[in-house]
Amino acid sequence: MEVLTTSEAVRQFQMHPATVLRLILTRRVAAHKDANGRWLVRRTDLERWDRQRVRRAPRKGQIAVAVFE
Repeated sequence: MEVLTTSEAVRQFQMHPATVLRLILTRRVAAHKDANGRWLVRRTDLERWDRQRVRRAPRKGQIAVAVFE
C-alpha cells in the first residue's frame, strides 16, 4: 500500500491543498497521521477519486472546446 503526504497528493493529482484536506475530513479517502502529525493518504483512494471527479477546467495540455448550437 503506497501512501502519499498531502503535499505529494497536491502535486501528483493537480488539486488545491484544501481539496485534499476536505477529502480526508469527509472520509472520501482513507488517511491516517504519521508520527510527525502529517496526513498520509492511500494512492489507490486518490486514483479512484480522480477517475470520478468532475473537472471545472481542462487538464494541462488539453484544449477546451466550446460547443455552440
